Amino acid sequence: MAGIILAGQLLLFAGFVAAISLAAQSALSPSSVRDLALSLSSQRNFKTGIVAPASIWARGYLGISAIGFGCIGYGGVWFGLSWIPADFGSVSDGEFTSLRQAFAFLGAITGAALLTYGALLFAEYRQAYLDHGTPPQPTP
Repeated sequence: MAGIILAGQLLLFAGFVAAISLAAQSALSPSSVRDLALSLSSQRNFKTGIVAPASIWARGYLGISAIGFGCIGYGGVWFGLSWIPADFGSVSDGEFTSLRQAFAFLGAITGAALLTYGALLFAEYRQAYLDHGTPPQPTP
């Protein structure tokens, strides 16, 4: 049991490091993040179904980053809703679920998706700004 807990803690730590690394890379080296995102879509051979190693690395890196962003989202929503009493919730199938825990779980899923997508989008806009000197204009 202690090994499972240790593995979970190491995965969460790796997630935090990867999330912070992705956010920093988006600002400091946006071309590398853009190349990472492009490697997700262009490294698969559809005839054989083999995924190139760069794409596997990119999927793993973004997946672990999403776990880190999800933990950040969970903690943020949990802290933000700390004014809700801990005994406020519902019992289903004999197990109690607090309302704060349910909302924090939704915040974790939303935070993982939006913050990872936001980091990739920020890197794209930042790279366009560095290439052309002006921010890209939205298309209608």
